[in-house]
Amino acid sequence: MPPLRDTPDLLESLGLADGATLADLDMLTRAARMLTGASHAFVSFADDQYLWPASASRTPGECKPLHSAYCSALLASDERNLVSRNVLQDPRTQAVVRQPGDPRIVAYAGTLLRDEAGRKLGTLCVTDTVERDFDAEQLALLNGLGRQVMNLVSLRAAKRQLTTALAQMTTLARVDTLTGLLNRRAWQEEAETLRKLVLRQSGHVSVAALDLDHFKRINDSRGHAAGDAVLSALGKLLAKALRTTDRIGRIGGEEFAVIMPFTTPEAAAARLDALRQRIATHRIIDGDERLAVTVSCGVAGVDAQDAGIDAALRRADQALYDAKHAGRDRVRVAPVSARPLAVSG
Repeated sequence: MPPLRDTPDLLESLGLADGATLADLDMLTRAARMLTGASHAFVSFADDQYLWPASASRTPGECKPLHSAYCSALLASDERNLVSRNVLQDPRTQAVVRQPGDPRIVAYAGTLLRDEAGRKLGTLCVTDTVERDFDAEQLALLNGLGRQVMNLVSLRAAKRQLTTALAQMTTLARVDTLTGLLNRRAWQEEAETLRKLVLRQSGHVSVAALDLDHFKRINDSRGHAAGDAVLSALGKLLAKALRTTDRIGRIGGEEFAVIMPFTTPEAAAARLDALRQRIATHRIIDGDERLAVTVSCGVAGVDAQDAGIDAALRRADQALYDAKHAGRDRVRVAPVSARPLAVSG
């Protein structure tokens, strides 16, 4: 029958739709056909309504109504196997209504595919176009091949879980879970990559260090949960306000770092000053309270002679210290000369 494109593909959801897996399943069906002498063999998986063929020749999304397949009789039973010399005369399969264009099936032997929890997932079956019997040895071989099908399914599931777990571990190793921003190590790696890329093109690069003003007071007076809420909110504000080409990281308790490619220190300071003002007017909800916070910021240009991003970050940190010393809630640019340039305040 034509593929049901509006039906979610069961094989896709089970992670079995890739070419390598389907080719392996085809090998097992060929073995079933050779060992039993049957004319056809099939591996199929089932949901509540449809039977999904697992074959390299399948069309993505291809399935058929479950009630039109003889496998439905096996899936509806509590037996491991269903063997029928003639499905047209067998009371267990006579209710199946074959669809026009389906191959002629007379003899049928199937083994149930169950996962480790005992759930019915589908069938491995062999069919023939004439009446015939299947002996005990052939049935035992069919059951053994069914176990191999489930071993393959379990192996693919384990591989998917491992891949997902590795991806999650990679994310956890690079992302600060509280703010959703890069952690210090990941920020340094990405910032260094950007530094080299932009300088090779003779572009400007700026680095900024931001720090929450009087953050210790929040933790001491309202508790660490309130402090976490403030850090989380600030992380969202930074991610939303800055460009997608900028890289933002939480590099300390309440300290953040930003690298801005193709941006002069003056342009970076202007952008960060606008962000500083937005933060100062923003209110962070903590229970029934709406907290006001401010940030101080230091900006430094990246010098082509710098050995790495840390040199520019140290200059930005010094400018941040100058902003704190000058009264906080302001932006300072690291000077080219000995005198810092005040951008705001």
